[in-house]
Amino acid sequence: MPSSPRPTIRELAAATGFSRSTVSAALQNRPDIAPATRRKIQRKAKSMGYRPDAKLSELMEYLSSSKRRPDPTPLLWISAEKRRKAWQIYPWYKTIYRGAEQEAIRQGYRLESFWINEPGLSPKRALQILRTRGIRGAIISQTSILENISPADLDFMTCVQLQMYTFEHPFHIACPNYFYNMSLAYASLRELGYQRPGVALHNGMEPRAVDCYTGAYLRAQMVLPKREQAPVLHYDFYHPNKLDQLQKWMKRYQPDAIITNDQQFREQMEADGLRVPQDIGLVHMNLAADVKGWSGIDQNQNVVGAACIHMLIAELRTYNQGRPEFPHSYQVKGSWVAGETTRQRA
Repeated sequence: MPSSPRPTIRELAAATGFSRSTVSAALQNRPDIAPATRRKIQRKAKSMGYRPDAKLSELMEYLSSSKRRPDPTPLLWISAEKRRKAWQIYPWYKTIYRGAEQEAIRQGYRLESFWINEPGLSPKRALQILRTRGIRGAIISQTSILENISPADLDFMTCVQLQMYTFEHPFHIACPNYFYNMSLAYASLRELGYQRPGVALHNGMEPRAVDCYTGAYLRAQMVLPKREQAPVLHYDFYHPNKLDQLQKWMKRYQPDAIITNDQQFREQMEADGLRVPQDIGLVHMNLAADVKGWSGIDQNQNVVGAACIHMLIAELRTYNQGRPEFPHSYQVKGSWVAGETTRQRA
C-alpha cells in the first residue's frame, strides 16, 4: 500500500498560521525561533506525518557550505593547563588536538585554542569574550574548566567534552573506550601464552578511566581460580616508595606480564635484573611517540579528536545549543600493537 505523501512546508504553514520561513526555521530547531513556537510547529508537523527529506537536507548543507565566507567559522579548544598550549607537550594529547584540528578543516571550520588560565583573565571575563566573539561551538578539553565556570554559563553555545573523568557529565563526550582497551590488552597477552598478567596503574590515570581499567581486568580474571587472581596495584606516581610497593606486589603475586601506563617500568624491571620480554612481558595502555618499542594499546587518539568535531558540528547543524537533556558518549576502540616488550610464550 503506498504511503501518503508527506506534507509540504507550505501546507504546514497554512495549518499552523505561521510563515513558511518560520516553519522551516522551527523544523531546523533554530534558536532564533521562540521555544513555544518551535514546539507548536514541531508537534503539528509530527501529527501531520512530516518527515525531513534527507537528500534535500544534504543538498541544502552543500549549498550552504559552498557559500561560506573565505574565513572559516572558528571552533574553540578550551584548555585549563598551567601552561599555554600544554597539549603540545604530551605526544598523546597533541595527537588528539591534531585529529580535531584536521577534522575541523575537512569540515570547513577552523580550530582555535583558548587558554582560560591567561594571566588576569577571570572566568566572568572569559565568558564575556566568548559571547562577544560569537563563538557557537567549543571542546571542553578538561573537567577542571567546569570547576570555575558553571555548565549553565555555557548554554549560549554548544559544547562537547573530551575524555571521561566522571560518570556525571553535562555535555556529550568523546573518549577512548577504556573498558574495551583493557580487555583487549589482557586477551592479547593470554593469546601470547601469558598465564598471570597483572595490572599496575598510577593514581593519576585511574580517575580518567573512571575505574574502567580496573573493572575490565577484574572481569577478565573471574574465569581464573582464586589462587591465580591478583588485585590491581594502584600507586602514587610521585611517592618515593613506589618502587618498594611494586616489588612487594610482584613478589607476592608473581605476574608474568604487567599492563601499565608507566613507561618507567621497563627501566625498573631491567634494573631489578629482569629481562624484557624474556623474563617478564610489559604492555603500555597508551602508546604514543614517547613510548617507543612497547607492546600495547594504540588508543587512536586522532580519532578521538576527530570524534569531538563530528559531535560538535552535528549539534551545531541541528541548532542544538546548551546542555543536552540526555548526554551521550562516543567511545573509540583502541588497537593492539605488538612490540618488543612481549613475546610468544610456549
